[in-house]
Amino acid sequence: RIQFGVYETDDLPEFSNIDLPARLQRKIDVERWELAATYRDEEQLTWVLYREDGETVEDMFALVLVDDRLILASLEGDLNELMTKVVEDHDLIPELVPGTD
Repeated sequence: RIQFGVYETDDLPEFSNIDLPARLQRKIDVERWELAATYRDEEQLTWVLYREDGETVEDMFALVLVDDRLILASLEGDLNELMTKVVEDHDLIPELVPGTD
């Protein structure tokens, strides 16, 4: 299952002044989520979290602030197959694993 939303925002502070939102920190502290990536520059701020069940990535959540928009994306289900397909379809193995081209 995929849920996606884009919301207009007003008067965002400088991205350098924004910390991990409390709701995302709660997901990490209480709900077994892991922080996969954070990206920050002058124009964009992104957090990506995931949750595993054993060896399977079962959920992924992304929060992106860019320009005057808040973008939220939530993926639920067995994401291992999805990630394998993305890597294969876009021939990402040489980029992810040097020496395999």
